[in-house]
Amino acid sequence: MTKLWGMLTAAFGLGFAFVPPASAQWVAHASRADVFGNITVDAVSMSSSGDGLVIQCNQKDSLKLAYIFPATQDDVDKLVNSDEPLSTELLIKVDQTAPRKLSANLKAWNDHYVGFVVSGRKRALVKVIQAIGRADSSVDVGVDLDGHQQTDSFNAGGSTSAMTTVIKDCKLDDIKGKQTSADAKSQ
Repeated sequence: MTKLWGMLTAAFGLGFAFVPPASAQWVAHASRADVFGNITVDAVSMSSSGDGLVIQCNQKDSLKLAYIFPATQDDVDKLVNSDEPLSTELLIKVDQTAPRKLSANLKAWNDHYVGFVVSGRKRALVKVIQAIGRADSSVDVGVDLDGHQQTDSFNAGGSTSAMTTVIKDCKLDDIKGKQTSADAKSQ
């Protein structure tokens, strides 16, 4: 855990107190249907700090929201090979609403990014995606790891169109009636 904590400390840049405002708009891309008719959607917004907020889903079983940040290949490898998963709460605040808390796990996102990932076709996650689609000014995210806080802000530009694509192409409206007691507690 010590090596993992060191990687997080470096990646979070725990010394800087100011995160520049977001500069990139939301974009979404739906893949062409594969031979089984499945469509995968990726929606992303990047901040001027290099962090990203990503939503990835398909029509059947996958739905992920991730707060990602750049990492070296060595850091990604350490995280992939760690036998001690790190869980925390990801806080998401849309415009001036109260922050919503979602359970997240630290994971390698790809060869260049790691992030705090919320997974599962849960009603609480769908509600956050719907809120992002209604955002007027910003989507703020943050995590707190043993008192070390990392936050960033993402522009709301393009969020309505991007979240409409996510909700429609991933059939998230179908999740409305499928709420567990755990989903209700996380709202």
